[in-house]
Amino acid sequence: MNAATPPPGFYFFVAVFWLVVAGTILMVVFKVAVWWSARMSSTEAEPVARAPVRWSGAGGAGEPARARLHQEEPRREPLFEPAHEPQSLHMSRDAEIAWLTVQRNDDGTYRHSANKIAAFMGGTESVVKAQVAAIRAKKEVAAPVSARAERPPQGWPSKAS
Repeated sequence: MNAATPPPGFYFFVAVFWLVVAGTILMVVFKVAVWWSARMSSTEAEPVARAPVRWSGAGGAGEPARARLHQEEPRREPLFEPAHEPQSLHMSRDAEIAWLTVQRNDDGTYRHSANKIAAFMGGTESVVKAQVAAIRAKKEVAAPVSARAERPPQGWPSKAS
């Protein structure tokens, strides 16, 4: 073995060593970031200085007079407030069917047919189609036209006349 060549596994050892060092540095940075964000989003109420209580002299013994605006300290609100979470992040099956049912294209036609909604939602097709039919407006149907031609009482007119 030559003195210039490193022993077997040397480069593996060096790579593992630097990975451990980098991981340690990242862990320290992450912990500092978590500590800093917790410190910045703290909602601990700071003591608010109250305006001095002044008693009105005319008949209002025991009732404090309202302080003037320039005497009041502005109220400190927390900088970071948690977002209000919705009650549920998931739609119910009936709400999904209703949502798909009422969607329309730009020309006013329905975007999804009842068959497409039933195929997409799965389950019993008749139940899904019944829900879609209950939500969508009914089409007006014209009175049926009689397709039967009845013979006139005097008979058919002749072609010769």
